[in-house]
Amino acid sequence: PQLTIATAITYLHRFYMRRTLYLDHHFDVGGACVLLACKTEESIRKVREIAISCAKSATKNRRLTDEGEFEKWGHTITKKEVLVSTVLCFNYNILHPYVPM
Repeated sequence: PQLTIATAITYLHRFYMRRTLYLDHHFDVGGACVLLACKTEESIRKVREIAISCAKSATKNRRLTDEGEFEKWGHTITKKEVLVSTVLCFNYNILHPYVPM
């Protein structure tokens, strides 16, 4: 959904306003932001689904099927979720300038 994507992008921008790009990889933080956005916008996705998408995007291999790689990404995303929440000061309220159709 468009609202979830917009929320994730806003979280990512807020995160990198407060923290430098050199400390955390953007794929890891992006996955965590998508997970948080799914939770706050009530667009339920499993961590595994997000991990698979992140792994395929990061490796630029759409046919990736390595279960160990997906598990590693899932673990990384859940760890980064806590960091993103802390950096955002647990402020998940996003006011969007539009209403989804």
